[in-house]
Amino acid sequence: MATAFTAPSSSASSAGWSITASIIFQDLSITSNNGTGPTRTANGGFTLTFSQDTTNQTTSIVIGSTLSVRDNAGLVTWTDFLFTFVENYLTGEYRQSGSGSIANSALGGKVTVNFSNVSGVGSGFPSAGSIKITGDKSSLTLRPQDSTNVRLELDLDDNGSIEAAETVAWSALV
Repeated sequence: MATAFTAPSSSASSAGWSITASIIFQDLSITSNNGTGPTRTANGGFTLTFSQDTTNQTTSIVIGSTLSVRDNAGLVTWTDFLFTFVENYLTGEYRQSGSGSIANSALGGKVTVNFSNVSGVGSGFPSAGSIKITGDKSSLTLRPQDSTNVRLELDLDDNGSIEAAETVAWSALV
């Protein structure tokens, strides 16, 4: 495993700070349960950036072109991903955005996930924004109605028209 770090852009006592780490996996192998559990092998990499500014916000950014993990269940590969998470550490309000594709041998294909202005408070479910999951010829969009309920919109032929929709509790999805 190779890693690279950049120096903080400013000291922790100044108005803000930022630190970036690039992590590259080359046949990293991890076996759980003291060597008796499943083995996972990782290849690829990503860059993490953490920062804090003077408005009580912390920002985390994950960006990468390819990250693959293989285990007993198969291969999972993230490609072309960029995710941003911003949190006000005084109020707990958060927002996230980003996108990436994931291919999984168990899925039999690839889906693209797009987070658009997803927001909420604390450890609660999102209350605004949208999450769109697009497959080969269809898509599912999750639209938070509040921190308790989410509207599921299914576009079966990916033509922009919703063929089915239902509002359910977030807790029913986890």
